[in-house]
Amino acid sequence: MKENVRDVIPRAHKKSMWGDLMHLLQGLCSLPKWCIQRLHKRDAHLWTFGAWSGLRYSDNSRAVYEYVLEHHPEIQAVWMTRSEDIYQRLLKEGKPVALCTSEDGKRIQRKSGVFFCTANKFDSDVRQMNGIYFVNLWHGMPLKQIGEDAMLRVRSKSIWKQIKTSLRKILLPWEFISGPTVCSSPFFRPFFLSAFSLSQEDLWAISEPRLSRLDGRKSESLGKQLDLQYGKPLKVLYMPTFRDDKIGKFNPFVMAKGFNKERFEQTLEEQNIVFLYKGHFLDDVKSDGDHQGRIRVIGDTDYDDLYRFLNDVDILVTDYSSIYFDFLCLKRPIILFPFDQKDYNAKAQEFYFDYSLMAAKRVYSWTEMEQCLKDKTYYSPTKEELNRFRPQPIGNCCEELVQKVLSTIKAN
Repeated sequence: MKENVRDVIPRAHKKSMWGDLMHLLQGLCSLPKWCIQRLHKRDAHLWTFGAWSGLRYSDNSRAVYEYVLEHHPEIQAVWMTRSEDIYQRLLKEGKPVALCTSEDGKRIQRKSGVFFCTANKFDSDVRQMNGIYFVNLWHGMPLKQIGEDAMLRVRSKSIWKQIKTSLRKILLPWEFISGPTVCSSPFFRPFFLSAFSLSQEDLWAISEPRLSRLDGRKSESLGKQLDLQYGKPLKVLYMPTFRDDKIGKFNPFVMAKGFNKERFEQTLEEQNIVFLYKGHFLDDVKSDGDHQGRIRVIGDTDYDDLYRFLNDVDILVTDYSSIYFDFLCLKRPIILFPFDQKDYNAKAQEFYFDYSLMAAKRVYSWTEMEQCLKDKTYYSPTKEELNRFRPQPIGNCCEELVQKVLSTIKAN
């Protein structure tokens, strides 16, 4: 049976007080094992990695994992996953991997000296990590509030949530495990410090490892396929942010005004454009034949590494997603499509800064999008705008991170 994100992080989806209490009682049963782990000696050269609740092989953790495998044979790197598909894939590729739900996986995680996460503490079995050196690579520069900043507003509305948080800190201490966090941009440093309750020393000025994929040295077969099929078209990638209040319901082709499939396809044909839609894996738009021709719905199975595919993308379309700040590194045009900004602002977390600071062409309907592509009125952010969010060169960020971890462990 395949794992689901909602199964992996149970506390995020418990709506009733009874459900919360059951979760706390289950944690109480695991507490003795958690305390005993502290007595175990951990291997400083056994490093474990996970991403997206153990359900995906991607992002910052993957970039570091593969770098360590290639360049640091003195370190034993193991990918931790809950996905049988990922487990079998990495086995076939000859990469060290373990199912974090298996006894062998739990043993490896209890022995590991370092763990790298990308999305959350549940990227592996966090209950096996007492005493581990926990490195938070996170998964994007935040526009909207994250971590403790987001939870403060939630807790302020409910006395029970405040009580529950206090009980969780006692009965479920693994849910509060933390460690140094990567953030290369001075603009975002105050937000990370606040969101993760970090000291200045624990906020490392190192670029996110996944940005190392934007060097253009390797490309994805998807880009080559599109070039062959359409005669080297302009590739426009639309990646909206995840809306947790619309799980399974978000479909911009239906929700945004003015979408006319035939007319939009004609515009794409005239301009030799392929319009690629990459939504969240819980969104409503699927690769089911509804959008063929030059409007293509793509997902994780269409490429191996998203950030290598970004090298082939000519224009990014997004709204409130942190992909905006990553794509800036390529110095290519960005179109912002905040068609539901009023509704999003009302229901999402508060923004850390004024949304107008994100420089790009803005459109608010499919009609405006179509006209923008016709008139080529999109533009690339200026050097000044790039320096606001991305002033630090990417450099060899994976090696920089590895050396930082090694030196810190040695010092401790």
